Parts: sequence; structure tokens; C-alpha cells
Amino acid sequence: MDNLFVARIHNNRLGSCVMVGTITDGVNLIREYVKDQFGRDLTAEENEILENDYEFYNDDDADNIISFSLGSLSTQ
Repeated sequence: MDNLFVARIHNNRLGSCVMVGTITDGVNLIREYVKDQFGRDLTAEENEILENDYEFYNDDDADNIISFSLGSLSTQ
């Protein structure tokens, strides 16, 4: 069985990774991270990308590109 996690990536460097129980938990955690990091909710377009690709990507500041991604780690 695969283990799901949410990863924070800053300027192509892997930051913190947090285990989540389900895809829904991971998507909701990414929404919380965006709110904490940027002080806002996701736009409609960002929400669509998150729900389809399980990723949030922000490059508004070229020196500080932030993304959050839902991934899986196989135990085999």
C-alpha cells in the first residue's frame, strides 16, 4: 500500500513532508498551507488544478517559488 504525503517545495528544494490518510486530507491540508503562507484562499483556477493534479504552484515572486504537492511513497 502507498503512503500519501504533502510536500512543501521552495525554490526546487524539498521542504517539510507530512503524512496524510487520504487524498481528500492531502488536498485540504494544501488549502490550509496556502491560507497560512499567502493569507488567502485558492482561486477557482488554483482549486481546479489542485483537485485534478494535486498540486499548488505559486511563482508570483521569481525569487521565492513555492509549491505544495500531494505524493505517494510505495512501501515495496
